[in-house]
Amino acid sequence: MGIYKPKETSREVDYSRLLFSHRDVTVYDYPFFHGCIDNYLPSQSYRYLLQDFPKQALYINYGARGAMDNDDPRLKNFWSKNPFSKSLLDFFSSETFLEDLQKFVMPAVPHERGYSDQRSWHYVNDWSKARGLTDKTPIKATFKFSQLTPGEWIPPHTDNPGKLLSILLYFAFELMKRWRTFAFLPNRLVFFLKSSNSWHGVSPVVCPEGRSRKSLLITLYASDFQTEMTIHRTARALIRSWMRFKGYP
Repeated sequence: MGIYKPKETSREVDYSRLLFSHRDVTVYDYPFFHGCIDNYLPSQSYRYLLQDFPKQALYINYGARGAMDNDDPRLKNFWSKNPFSKSLLDFFSSETFLEDLQKFVMPAVPHERGYSDQRSWHYVNDWSKARGLTDKTPIKATFKFSQLTPGEWIPPHTDNPGKLLSILLYFAFELMKRWRTFAFLPNRLVFFLKSSNSWHGVSPVVCPEGRSRKSLLITLYASDFQTEMTIHRTARALIRSWMRFKGYP
């Protein structure tokens, strides 16, 4: 495994402490592979990232309308003003982090996804560069600084088939309510492998006016966008219709 060398803008973060192999991880195999790490970032680093958090949702490398890629002037402007955020996302985009993460989740991959994703994972910037990788699984990372305001919600879904793994870092405060499997706690890192039954969602947000449910979402894709299975698309539509009938936006 190569050694990740952060730039001076990292504010003295020991990035080796952010590797899964160096942490106590709570893991569950049922109903799908998922888990969490509490107090993931050093407390001061967590405050730095919270200070950098954009006022509106920010999509990076999503390949969709409104998203920003690495060459986007708006993103370069954000990085120049928030060098710590860039340093942290550079770490999550490093082969050091990816290799360590693959070793951690690999025992669960055959059961959740079959054997095709057992090849060595390798980061690519776009899918055109993945064509020559015959002995490795190409991985593309996207990032989202997410904010949900009071009353907003995300219906249960299993994610697009192209997704491999999702990682969420929570930015919460004491008045947030508990959420299903995990409490929405400050500096908690939650992760799960995408599978055919990895149903997850967010109940309508309950928090004071002027506050929001903030999280940093790191998504690893093993292939480009794929058509969602009909049964999942239908189930999600029915759930959304029912929630709207109950009065949710």
